[in-house]
Amino acid sequence: MADGTPFLEFLRSIQLALTDYGPTGNARPATDLPLPLSLVVCDHLRTRKILFTPNKAAEIFGEVKKGTWLDDTIMFPVVEHVGEVTNYGDFNENGHTGVNTNWPQRQAFLFQTMEEYGDREVERAGLARLNWVSEMDMAAATVMSKYGNLTYFFGVGGLQLYGLLNISDLSASLTPANKVHGGNEGVVNNEVVAAANEIVNDIQSLWIHLASQANGLIDEKAKIKLCTLQPAWPHLSA
Repeated sequence: MADGTPFLEFLRSIQLALTDYGPTGNARPATDLPLPLSLVVCDHLRTRKILFTPNKAAEIFGEVKKGTWLDDTIMFPVVEHVGEVTNYGDFNENGHTGVNTNWPQRQAFLFQTMEEYGDREVERAGLARLNWVSEMDMAAATVMSKYGNLTYFFGVGGLQLYGLLNISDLSASLTPANKVHGGNEGVVNNEVVAAANEIVNDIQSLWIHLASQANGLIDEKAKIKLCTLQPAWPHLSA
């Protein structure tokens, strides 16, 4: 029609039909995307490892394998030469030579860990580009080496298996000398408070004590390995 009435009626009917769905419709007025579409997983995620304190026990005194995993106890033969002399005489039968022996023992301690994973777990990790089996293998190796490092220092309770810091034959620890600032600590609240000469004197005291106990087996030509706790090494740079 010339006046366009039927066309206006048609548009009005469409408008009424749309309002049946509510004033705001079914779609959100904003243009937000689904969250997963704006996320990305770094391709190199697998190279980012949580760091652990380094294992130092084997580095300090080395590792030597003794026996096999079938052995429960290992004995170490110790031999000491003894004797005495007397004045010479054609018919003298004095003097004596002998050998003392001892057999200190150490017991073995077997330990283990277990890896547990399933096919679905492995494949889901693969979606994130993680080699799950390889990571589990490395986790097992880390756990085993960490425990081995711990036993090197402290042994295993209830067994004749001692560590570097709790061998019963060791002499008592030495106490550092008192410092000018008061007390015998070189570092207080992460601040070096001891003077350089005070730190050197403590190290010299260790050396003198060690040499006096060794009865000449340790002299000025001997080499020592000075080991400190992680927070203590800054003392040496004071």
